[in-house]
Amino acid sequence: MRKIGRKARGLTSCRYWKGQTYPNGYGRMWDSNKQKSVRVSRYYYEKLVGPIPEGMYVLHECDNPRCYNTRHLFLGTPTDNMQDMVVKGRDMPPKKLTQAQVDAIRADYAKYKTPQWALAEDYGVTISAISMIITGRNWSRTLPK
Repeated sequence: MRKIGRKARGLTSCRYWKGQTYPNGYGRMWDSNKQKSVRVSRYYYEKLVGPIPEGMYVLHECDNPRCYNTRHLFLGTPTDNMQDMVVKGRDMPPKKLTQAQVDAIRADYAKYKTPQWALAEDYGVTISAISMIITGRNWSRTLPK
């Protein structure tokens, strides 16, 4: 098992999923064997590395939710996932955005199709926060008419 908090340094580059994503930025694809949508990282881990035991997560050394390079993926428990997040500094406290920042996020996403993960990095918030701004689940009072 890989060490929690280890960053993928010196390894091969990320393989970026260019297809559909879930709102949180993870790659999404249809698994015809399971007859449902699955995370790309889990699909490729099972296909190229082996089965994922019940209750285990596929974690990313690279912290890139679009990455499906199996050299960057490892198995961990939900507790491992939380520890990895804390060690790597991804347990950010909630950050307040200004209306101008929210407007800029929406404009960048609409005009330039800027990926949600990139917007999250730029503004120091989570991908989930970006998704909620774009879809109107948060800051809905300020959606353009």
